Amino acid sequence: MSWNDVEKTKSGGGEYYSLEQGENKVRLLSDPVRVMKLYDPATKKSKIAFANCGYSAESKPRWIAYVLNYRNNQIELGEFAHSIMKQVLEYKNNEDYAFETSPMPYDITIKKTGELLDTEYTVMPARQNSDIDPAILDELKKKKTCSDIKQAWQEKQLKELAEDPEWVAEFKARQEQESEQAIEYPDDDINPEDIPF
Repeated sequence: MSWNDVEKTKSGGGEYYSLEQGENKVRLLSDPVRVMKLYDPATKKSKIAFANCGYSAESKPRWIAYVLNYRNNQIELGEFAHSIMKQVLEYKNNEDYAFETSPMPYDITIKKTGELLDTEYTVMPARQNSDIDPAILDELKKKKTCSDIKQAWQEKQLKELAEDPEWVAEFKARQEQESEQAIEYPDDDINPEDIPF
């Protein structure tokens, strides 16, 4: 996935980035990767959604990307709301702030206000482009890609779900139902003269 796919806790140990209330200055270092998630209030954890998982229709898009966290000057994996990436995409496509590749050529400040369902985010770009320390870029090259991380999360989720016999039975039933709804194509040959263009 890349920028073309963008449609509609505190920081700990230098690995995962979490937005704090107020202003959060970061530099996006990688293209975002969409991860569909569903929050489970019973466990207070999010589940990764995937085809035929049984809850993908209720899941919401989240985006993961590496960021340079200016609070500790570390590369961290960040997970962002869809509304944040939509705003970044608007800047990416704006004549004055356009960029083609990651890392972004400028910093952004993400302002977080509110909590839970009332959380709002505002993204503000820096006024000027700035270089990134080459040591940061070298460190970034050593990290797993966001796509690899997403794949590992999905595999872990599938392994956990596979231990639940009720879910396995429902999963197999969904797969059978999907295969029964296969598209049937006509056996007739198409006459090129029947095509209107």
